Amino acid sequence: MRAAADRAGVEGRARHLAVVLDGLGPDDLLAWRLGMAQVAPFLGTLAPAARRATVDRARALLGPTPPPLRRALVVFAGRA
Repeated sequence: MRAAADRAGVEGRARHLAVVLDGLGPDDLLAWRLGMAQVAPFLGTLAPAARRATVDRARALLGPTPPPLRRALVVFAGRA
């Protein structure tokens, strides 16, 4: 990210962040994940029974009390 900003002539700072989203239930996590741009269009092409089976299988694999969602991010703040 730093190299791209330098090539673009942008001053700034990149920071690595660890984000933990606890307290999300299975339905929250499924809605987040299955609503992502790389998943939602595919899911939308499935017949209703296949879509339901996919969601049900994902819910079963996730379990009733999933662990907290952890994400690593790189955030860049700067100006040109």
